[in-house]
Amino acid sequence: MLNRNQPTSAREPFSKAFLGRAAGAAAGVGLFCLFLLVVRVRCPLAEFFHVPCPACGSTRAVWALLHLDVVAALHFNPVAPFVFLLIGLVAARAIFLVAREGSTQRLSQGRFGKFIFSGLVVAVVLEMVVWALRFFGLFGGPVAV
Repeated sequence: MLNRNQPTSAREPFSKAFLGRAAGAAAGVGLFCLFLLVVRVRCPLAEFFHVPCPACGSTRAVWALLHLDVVAALHFNPVAPFVFLLIGLVAARAIFLVAREGSTQRLSQGRFGKFIFSGLVVAVVLEMVVWALRFFGLFGGPVAV
């Protein structure tokens, strides 16, 4: 029987309850990807301030990636494919941990978890660098809002 007060290591791995949670999480991720595939979401910061934000173009780049248009994705935001891959890895790791342990408490632990989250930090820094360089005309200039 599942006891939520037990430490994660003492629980039975890959129990039916954990697999059900993982299936729900995977369905949620899938629905979100389907939403991004069908609906073009506009950046609320760019809409309100009329200035591109550091991640501006990322949503359009992900939309292009989901439509297998890598050239357009790199045009919208050259860092976005890297970020998209890392977020996909975080989602896959979270689903795996939920299936195995019932929670995502150890998401950033271990060699792989630390690698993913370090990559996300690097990606955020790169997005800010690209954003700043675009104001100087590099990478095609600022993304149109």
